[in-house]
Amino acid sequence: SLANITGDAYKVYVIYKKDNVIKCKYTTNAGTNWSTISNLSVNPTTLDAVYDANGLHITYSINSLSKYYRFTTSWGYAKDVSETESGTNPRIESLTTSNKIYVVYKNGDNAKSREYDVSTNSWADRKTLYSGLNNSYFAGFGVDASYIYLYYNRWEYEPDPGWHYKFYTRTIRKSDYTTVSISWDKLNDTYNIQTTTTTDNKVHTAWQYRDVLADGFGDVSLEPGLIHDYFSN
Repeated sequence: SLANITGDAYKVYVIYKKDNVIKCKYTTNAGTNWSTISNLSVNPTTLDAVYDANGLHITYSINSLSKYYRFTTSWGYAKDVSETESGTNPRIESLTTSNKIYVVYKNGDNAKSREYDVSTNSWADRKTLYSGLNNSYFAGFGVDASYIYLYYNRWEYEPDPGWHYKFYTRTIRKSDYTTVSISWDKLNDTYNIQTTTTTDNKVHTAWQYRDVLADGFGDVSLEPGLIHDYFSN
């Protein structure tokens, strides 16, 4: 369970939970042959992974805390990303142009992020991306040289149509962590978000569109399938 796939032009990694540990295999020939790396003896409730020139980076949640590990020739560089505060559903992205890794996690009614400089093996302080949003669910994020693009949905009330879901994209400037724009879709509670940043500094995002009734019960397949978009400046 909790399977993830990541890689580059030379290797593809598949990382997953089985038998209450994290397992991983990789291929260098498009799946004809597979090699196994050592198990990581943790039993997470969520798992996300990204690979770059510095190794395989993972984040996971266990006991409502967000954690990090990196695999090079062995597992190491362990970090309690959320420290002692609540940190659930962590997601991870790589910004290869600046040798940075970003982890974003949910902290109660807040969303927080943390930047990891791989070249110096140093973690920045935790930053708040939004705060005090009850009934919100963090779904994923993208990152480029200037911004974090945060995706989440929220169950909220408006006179028309009453209680309903909204799916939000919040653009956050990394220099001071202020929100510079917010957009949303009404009646959409999607939570399957996948992103990647290409070397031209574009953030590509794919998600499954889920249209729900105004009362929040039952899917209406008005636009089924995957949607792709990208941010460029």
